[in-house]
Amino acid sequence: MRISADKDDVGYNPSAIFSDTRVFFNGEERKDVVTADDTHGFIIIYARDDNDKLIQDDNDIAENKIYGDVRIELGDEFDESLFENKQD
Repeated sequence: MRISADKDDVGYNPSAIFSDTRVFFNGEERKDVVTADDTHGFIIIYARDDNDKLIQDDNDIAENKIYGDVRIELGDEFDESLFENKQD
């Protein structure tokens, strides 16, 4: 499954943002995830510098895609019918 807070991503689902859905990466819960894909084993997070400040790339915030073991726990309020883009 792929879920995302990015409206342009195929996994975009607004209920993933506001529900109690949890994402684990390499066994640790992550709260800074923009996109999580447990099928392909990656998360996308906002890039930060050594001082933990967000890195800007042109007019957007830079992102890092990192690979590892991804587990998504859907919250009770997650609504699969709200996927706005088609997933393959």
